Amino acid sequence: MSTDRRQPQRRGEHPAHRQARRHVRQAPGPARTRRAVHYGAGLTATGVALWPFPQGLLTMAFGPLGGVAARARGARPVLIAAGCLLVGALTAASSLPGQRGQILLIAAVFGAGMGLFYAAGPNLVVDAVPVRQSAVGTGMLPVANQLGAAAAATILGAVMARDIARTDPRTSQILYADAAYQHAFATAAVVGLFGVLVAVLMRHGRRPATGGATTGA
Repeated sequence: MSTDRRQPQRRGEHPAHRQARRHVRQAPGPARTRRAVHYGAGLTATGVALWPFPQGLLTMAFGPLGGVAARARGARPVLIAAGCLLVGALTAASSLPGQRGQILLIAAVFGAGMGLFYAAGPNLVVDAVPVRQSAVGTGMLPVANQLGAAAAATILGAVMARDIARTDPRTSQILYADAAYQHAFATAAVVGLFGVLVAVLMRHGRRPATGGATTGA
């Protein structure tokens, strides 16, 4: 006699999410105990860490490549390329792909865009400010990035709060509907597209980046 009790489909739930919940229900022993440490879909810590691996790998690889391109062509084209990759990855993620290969590919494209962004940003700042203020300028860049990340987390959190599938009354844990993730990714893609437009219109960064090697005040 089969013990697999089929649960009704939740509103707006992606088929991959239903499969993940089924996998957790069928997980043996320790994965289902309260004291056991387990992660999404019953994966181990190593299994979870392998998912963002392509993103980190491509970020490390495209960072130096972006620096070489900025030295040869200017930081502005590198920034435009970074924005296009990020917008493309976010747009693809908004469709909520259910295949592992699709998710890894999106993560890799996003990582490549981040690598190019990390290369373009400092070069643009260094070439924009006087040499004596280059340290202050490059130091303010991560501060601006963190402020943007904080604002994005707040705004996207409000966007996702509009599509809550259910809330556990005992633990107060929130389960978001698939539409919440779709709207969050789409919103981020629109903001990124605006950033690409700004990069296309700006006049700075059209010459080969110097990296602060020029002399003078």
